[in-house]
Amino acid sequence: MTETGEVICRVPARRVMGWGAGAGAAGAVVAALRAGHVDEADPWFIAGLVVALAGLCFLYAATARLTAGAYGLRSRTLLRRRTVPWSRIVDLRRYVQPGRNQDIHRVSVLLDDGRAWLPPLPVGGNDDAAFDADLRALRALHRRHGAPASDRAPVITYRSAGRRTLATWIVCAVLLAASAVAASYVADAASEQRAWRAAVPCTAATPAAERRDCLTTFDGVIERTDVHQGKGTSWLYFTDDRPVHRLGVSRDDAAAFRAGEKVELVFWHGSARTVTGAHRVWHDHLISPGELAVFSALCLLGAGYAVARLLVRRRGRGLRDDEVLPSALPFAYALGVTAVWLLPLLHQHATDPLGSPLRVVWAAAGTAVTAAGLTLAWRATRLRAPGEATAAAPDGRDHFLA
Repeated sequence: MTETGEVICRVPARRVMGWGAGAGAAGAVVAALRAGHVDEADPWFIAGLVVALAGLCFLYAATARLTAGAYGLRSRTLLRRRTVPWSRIVDLRRYVQPGRNQDIHRVSVLLDDGRAWLPPLPVGGNDDAAFDADLRALRALHRRHGAPASDRAPVITYRSAGRRTLATWIVCAVLLAASAVAASYVADAASEQRAWRAAVPCTAATPAAERRDCLTTFDGVIERTDVHQGKGTSWLYFTDDRPVHRLGVSRDDAAAFRAGEKVELVFWHGSARTVTGAHRVWHDHLISPGELAVFSALCLLGAGYAVARLLVRRRGRGLRDDEVLPSALPFAYALGVTAVWLLPLLHQHATDPLGSPLRVVWAAAGTAVTAAGLTLAWRATRLRAPGEATAAAPDGRDHFLA
């Protein structure tokens, strides 16, 4: 809503947001009442908790507000209030975020210290007349009370030079940490795999302290099966809770066993490793060192792509904020080629990838291909001078590049 000399932005349908916040409060009350005696799957507690969390989102939206006047911009949310005078605002820009169905448009406030601030409102979509009107009104106030850096609102997209890089840094750090953690467990997984393959059945003479490392066999009877229809865990329940109350298995394994069926369970390191029935044998899945090594490499390659995006953005630091940077996809192609030769090597030889001359040759050839791909990607993503394209066509005719 626009008043004389002032712009006020609120969330549309505030009454609906208020009703949603009220429903969330009711859900919180229900969840609190059921919290004292919650069983394994209390539908009232779960429903109340879900409604309460949704109510918080409605309450946040209902209280969000942005006002603009001679004093500058003033935002208010459920948790924070902020006022920025026009003297600190360099420009007001259109910030486009990719969405599931359409792009999300917001206002980006460029401050005099180089940082950008995203106020909670206004928010719109593609061809949103209300958002466009709010942005025009805000820029008109900025021209009246400040000194905008541009005549038109710059458009900041995911490939613009002025796009913030905080999310990319966070993704890169998380992937590097995940890669390091997975790599640190490769040796332990290999040791456990060797111990499982070398394990022998326990005997009457085996001391109690050593029975954890040998194979102990128990007989049991399937009481019932719980076959989960989705992606969750299915369960085998045993009569009289012997040798265990229940055991988590896959859906196909749970469907293969029958109530009343006699089975044989093999325990190792305190857990059931196999269940043998009349028509089915279930094996517990031990994470192999190759799986951990492949996961670590995938995380490292993902972090490499994040670093490539940061490098492309670093090379374009002298561009205007709304100028489009080269795509980082050439680096993705090079990293994809790296995965083709690196992942099979790590999956088969996780603990000693260079243990034979053939592996050394394979790794050396793959490294050379990766280096060539990264070099080509670096050249493909370089910034070209404005007159570079025309200088290559001195005859004045139109030239089309395939």
